[in-house]
Amino acid sequence: MDRRDYLATLSTVSIAALGGCTGTGGGALPFGDATNVTVGTEYVDHRQIEYLVDRVDIARRYETADETVRQADSGSMFVFAHVTATNTEGVTELPGVEGLALLHGGDQVQPVTDLEAGDRFVSPVSGPVLEPVGDAKPGTSTEGWIVFEAPDDWSSPRVSVTLPPEDESDSETVAEWRTEIDPATLPDIGVDEIEAAGNVSIGENVTVDVAFRNDGGSNGSWAEAATIQPSHGENRTERLTVDVPANRTRSQNFTVPADALGDLRVQVGTETAVTTVEAASLELGTTLELPSDVNMTVHEITTADRVTVLGVWDAHINHSPDTGNQFAFVRLGVLNDTGSSKPIPPLDQVTVQAGGNAYNGTRVSATASEIQFPVQGRLYDPTSGLRPNHYVEGWAICEVPQDLDPEAASVSVGWAGSNGPVGARWS
Repeated sequence: MDRRDYLATLSTVSIAALGGCTGTGGGALPFGDATNVTVGTEYVDHRQIEYLVDRVDIARRYETADETVRQADSGSMFVFAHVTATNTEGVTELPGVEGLALLHGGDQVQPVTDLEAGDRFVSPVSGPVLEPVGDAKPGTSTEGWIVFEAPDDWSSPRVSVTLPPEDESDSETVAEWRTEIDPATLPDIGVDEIEAAGNVSIGENVTVDVAFRNDGGSNGSWAEAATIQPSHGENRTERLTVDVPANRTRSQNFTVPADALGDLRVQVGTETAVTTVEAASLELGTTLELPSDVNMTVHEITTADRVTVLGVWDAHINHSPDTGNQFAFVRLGVLNDTGSSKPIPPLDQVTVQAGGNAYNGTRVSATASEIQFPVQGRLYDPTSGLRPNHYVEGWAICEVPQDLDPEAASVSVGWAGSNGPVGARWS
């Protein structure tokens, strides 16, 4: 960016009939013929309100005390003016930020609208937003900052801050505060590059590397949130803060949990990285750990040509598969170590896979809760969610071909997690 000197003109506006006006700057002048005063000089209007603009700053971003950060749009800058208004006699209303405007030639920019009474700046300036005072007695003052978002490539060097008139239709500019500002000295930070793995397994963390470039004339900071967009569910954010010297590049990385199948998008500024989250491939006995969901473990798989379950009144009930088939028994463990109840995988989403075919879990008895042969333990019961800090374990039963070898088979489990679909395969 070529260096340019911008002449900042901060103007106070009052009503047209201003006879008897006193104070620095004299009486009212038609718009465009305002009295010129330097920043740091007071001006008293016809209502005996003394105005003082004592500082003008420019920046690419600002932060308020509640940690709200706003970055100027590309090609824009923020212009800050520190204003004090004091009632010198009588009872009147002191103006606030309402009705102010930033002028450049024939163009006009209103103050930013996302600031409220009581807000305070902490960067790049410090202090409150200018607020009005009703029924102000003599000696009462209001002071604070007004801020505008304006183009940073204006060719004409005239900038004006306009204070609100009593009757806007009859307003005239009566005083202008002039100072020099140079947008070429501002930092100009953008995202140069963003990188992340193209594919990961669910349960892993995605490392996102971001390179920030400062093409401006001074050191600056990037302080915005990265947007994390999973394939399902709500977006999340990750706050990024990095200092970038002038004409330099700085990098920062952060991790995002891959906790749902599908495309995971991470956007920083205008740049986006996309990672495809795939079902995990695990060994039997290994746990799929998901911080926001249940942890799932498939411990073992075995087969037999019949099953004995414990029915009502402790009756032992035998079940046999269809001709040419056998039963596969899958021992599952599910842990919920979160602070809220979580769904667990339904039985029909527990599948034994072999030879390109999949065989879903099934209930061999509507009343049985325990299995007696060929293994012992509780039957897997996914009819309800799992309470916080609880663990359940049980056997899921699938009917499979007689020649299926459990050593060559795998077990897949899928379910609807908190942030989207979840799935893994154990073998």
